[in-house]
Amino acid sequence: STAVPVFLELLLGGRKSEGADESTVKQLREDGRARWSVLLQNAFGCDVGRQLDLAEARQLTTAMVDGLQDPTFQAKVSDFMRGEMMAALGTLEKQQAVTRLMILKQKEVIVPFGYASADEGYAQAQAALQ
Repeated sequence: STAVPVFLELLLGGRKSEGADESTVKQLREDGRARWSVLLQNAFGCDVGRQLDLAEARQLTTAMVDGLQDPTFQAKVSDFMRGEMMAALGTLEKQQAVTRLMILKQKEVIVPFGYASADEGYAQAQAALQ
């Protein structure tokens, strides 16, 4: 099947492959959305949510990155990393803790885009960005 190399090129190259006709690209998008739908239904009992156009996806991605670069958030992460509890944790646990903080911040910034600040909304936003 040519779908896998085309999909990889789309992911890695950020451009349409010369071998990818519109029907292949459409089929890849539909397949990805169907997989997200199954995942979200099984994990959260919700649907995949609305699709974003390119401009909306860029705005959402920018908001998520800006939220993580916010000086207040950066200070919170820095303080958290220097806290007493963190000293007792291993590297993996520290990474998981910081990742959780990042997800919590992203859950805040997705609300103006119509997503709930719950786990379901975060998962729907991630699916929409795929």
